[in-house]
Amino acid sequence: VGGWQTVTNATVATPGTNVQNNSSLRLERAKSVSRPGSNQVDNMLGEIFAVDGVRRAIILENDTDVTDANGLPEHSVAPIVDGGTDGDVALAIFRKKNPGCKLHAAGTTVTVLDVYDKYISNARDITFSRPVYVDMIVNVTVQNDGSLPGNTDELITQAILDYAAGDLVAAECGFNVLGFDIGEEVPVSRMYTPINQVIGTYGNAYVTGLTVNALTVGQVIIAFNELSRWTSANITVVINA
Repeated sequence: VGGWQTVTNATVATPGTNVQNNSSLRLERAKSVSRPGSNQVDNMLGEIFAVDGVRRAIILENDTDVTDANGLPEHSVAPIVDGGTDGDVALAIFRKKNPGCKLHAAGTTVTVLDVYDKYISNARDITFSRPVYVDMIVNVTVQNDGSLPGNTDELITQAILDYAAGDLVAAECGFNVLGFDIGEEVPVSRMYTPINQVIGTYGNAYVTGLTVNALTVGQVIIAFNELSRWTSANITVVINA
């Protein structure tokens, strides 16, 4: 506050956090800068990310004269979008779609009929897709050294969910800070990060068991049109005394 010289706190102060971290701001800027243009994939992607509720999105493109390895027809684009309403996403695609370019559904098909923008008079049907969701089944076992609080299982569960969504680690504090995107495989070893962030706060407890979709090593394969899905119901944490 302007004019303040000193502050005396009656109790220990709780540090605040940035409204938005550096990496998140850079990504948002990149998307917003590309949004005003037309007839480019980046322009459409920026418009899609501007839709309320959109969490993840990619746009695949095949500019060749033959069907590609992912099944995209010649001269087509395939937007895959997680989040946002069907109508809002379709309108975003409609506003930025390149004339003459085919729309292809590479995942779970969504078709919105007669999409119309007040600035564009020729309404048309818009087809895109939602990612095919792959549920992540996580089992964690931790050996307690006596330092862990009674709700450690809940803290670990929430940390895993935050990490997968890209909300756990600030850009200046580590790597892999954006969570898991569409088409991104899930290495089992990465799950140690959110677990250790919780238990490392208290003492010398340690992980004795970790599986993701029954795997103890390696990675869960995620196809180009799939997205790993993380829910608390699929995360089991056991704390051994």
